[in-house]
Amino acid sequence: MSQLVDLVPFDPDNEVHVKELTRQRILCGWHTDMVETWRAKARKGDKGLRWIFRAKTPEALERFKEPLPEQEICSLSRELGPPSPDPDFRPIGHASLDWVDEIDGVKELELADRERGIITFSTFFMLVSQHGLGLGNAVMDELERLAGPPAFGAKFITLNTMDRDYATDPEVWKMLPGGYDPKRRINEDWYARRGYKAFRRAIPRYQETGVDGSSLLLNAVYMRKEVIAA
Repeated sequence: MSQLVDLVPFDPDNEVHVKELTRQRILCGWHTDMVETWRAKARKGDKGLRWIFRAKTPEALERFKEPLPEQEICSLSRELGPPSPDPDFRPIGHASLDWVDEIDGVKELELADRERGIITFSTFFMLVSQHGLGLGNAVMDELERLAGPPAFGAKFITLNTMDRDYATDPEVWKMLPGGYDPKRRINEDWYARRGYKAFRRAIPRYQETGVDGSSLLLNAVYMRKEVIAA
């Protein structure tokens, strides 16, 4: 069990949960239009969305000395985002384990297939104020534990992230808002250190708008890891 974070199931029929998810997707800057789709998938059991909360353990209380800010900064624009809809409900992010992954309505069975025990990690977002606190590994530890029995009972956990060849190419980042930052963390490398292996590359997947207003499709890499039963 993590000493830093607690994961709480998302309730697709709870108004506060829905409003907070909408707020956090605005803060993220991606998939702001997917909340209703995710609610439907959660009801069907295809999307196992979890809220990320600060734990109440001594270790967590020591780590989280600063209270959460009243307003959070948007990840992409760095502007102040919308306030929390409920001051008593303050998750610091969310992530999901999904039995279904689709691109343009076509299922990606390499990433998610309930019959074969393949579940995919997706929809990972942390508030900007919580970056740099070492929480990514804590969240992944909890999700990987949940992926196995008895919670989900998966045999493999997969994920998709930006292909390293794209993430390290300054020419690609010239086309994107924010530009190239050599200090930017390479997600593929981070997941590799956690034991995930790339099994498919150069998959056109991420829609993005370039600095000139053009429509871009960035490449993903697919990675997987065997679920180790606790």
